[in-house]
Amino acid sequence: ITGGLGNVGCWLNNPVSQTFIWQADACGLTVDGDAWVSSIETLDVNDDGVSDIWLNLMSRRGSGWVGKPNALWLSSSARYVRGADFLKSSPPSYASYASSLLDLDRDGVSEIIVSNLDGPIEIWRQIRGFPLVESREYFGIEPVALPQTPVLAGTIRGKPFLALNAADGALSYQFVETNNAHRSDAFQGLNGSLKSISRWYWWDHDLDGNSEIVVEDATCVDEDLGRLCGEVHLLR
Repeated sequence: ITGGLGNVGCWLNNPVSQTFIWQADACGLTVDGDAWVSSIETLDVNDDGVSDIWLNLMSRRGSGWVGKPNALWLSSSARYVRGADFLKSSPPSYASYASSLLDLDRDGVSEIIVSNLDGPIEIWRQIRGFPLVESREYFGIEPVALPQTPVLAGTIRGKPFLALNAADGALSYQFVETNNAHRSDAFQGLNGSLKSISRWYWWDHDLDGNSEIVVEDATCVDEDLGRLCGEVHLLR
């Protein structure tokens, strides 16, 4: 499944030629002409054993981005149909640019964690076989917008973990428990404000089986050599 400006579709696997063939409308997925498909998640929402599709959407206005409601599509006989009935409420109209999957309540199914440019993060909770419900408050997560870097989601020692780079540049992380997220205002040994984070990601640097967090601070870029000239931080 791939998407871009005003289009989304499927690459169908041809077992005879062992190639993928682009079919813009073969799988039934559509978006508005001004919608930008910023990212895609696949997960089995209705517990039928087949992956469904979550599309994060936004739209260009002048020099900036504005919101579009995200969309859920359910698999149905080799095609996809709109899954609005499998959402407890309609998605808000934010400019959603990234998402990740993590089982926050440790019930065996993943929640969808959506990062927005112009609004608070969304957490769509799954209860196996039931409609998705927006549950940021349920998990005790503060309503912060993340215009710089999307949520970094993962587990540390088996506990669900979210790292947030808020609109004001303040870094924080939270260990998530239902109705009670334990928040820390800063990472030890790291400045409380990194306003130019390029990206962060997980990496088991010392090969001990526990992943560290790498933070790239892209304060400048050497375009000729294509390398970052900002700092890189390793959080253990």
